[in-house]
Amino acid sequence: MDGLILATGNRARRHQLNAMHAAGAQRVTVVSSRQTGTLHAFSLARECVHGDVLLLSSDALFPQQILRGLLHRGSALAFDSRSRAGSERVEVSTTDGRLIRIGGDPSSPGAHGEHLGLLHLTEDVARATFDVAAELLQRGGERLSLVTALNVVARRHSIACVDIADLRWVEIDYPKDLPTARTEVWPAVAELRSRPPARARTGRAPEKRAAAFPSHA
Repeated sequence: MDGLILATGNRARRHQLNAMHAAGAQRVTVVSSRQTGTLHAFSLARECVHGDVLLLSSDALFPQQILRGLLHRGSALAFDSRSRAGSERVEVSTTDGRLIRIGGDPSSPGAHGEHLGLLHLTEDVARATFDVAAELLQRGGERLSLVTALNVVARRHSIACVDIADLRWVEIDYPKDLPTARTEVWPAVAELRSRPPARARTGRAPEKRAAAFPSHA
């Protein structure tokens, strides 16, 4: 990992040290997003980002196989077609494996599943997303979610939707989510980590820089 950009509203130094330890990143850049939405938090990373972008919601526990799958698909996000309800969840609607809309209630009729908060953008799509974010912020959209920009970009660029319904993961929003994370999801993640890595696919493998956010992208 070339570096990590952490957008956080408080306890920045503590989060920075935790990220360096957990992710093994030698350099963690912290940008502040106090009292603003994830659109503004994303825009703060623009001057630090070069090349492809990997956005991670820091409240999700998932196996590394999901990230590998995204990196081989160009611009892509992970979603779970099994998950269709919950006030904290973010809807994904797709057509032929391509993102049509993100945001809203996963239980709505047009939803195909829940967004995990994991998103890989190639350099050109990342640049387009930063441009749209800047336009929205100029119109006073400091409290908007990043999905607002993604919905605009998805009409101009293809963003693949990768269904990970066969893999265990969990979003840790509340203390009640911890028992499931500890007793069910983490053992499944650890078991997958112990398996020999699959043979790498051929193709372009650009240098990556990751941006982590405290909630959904």
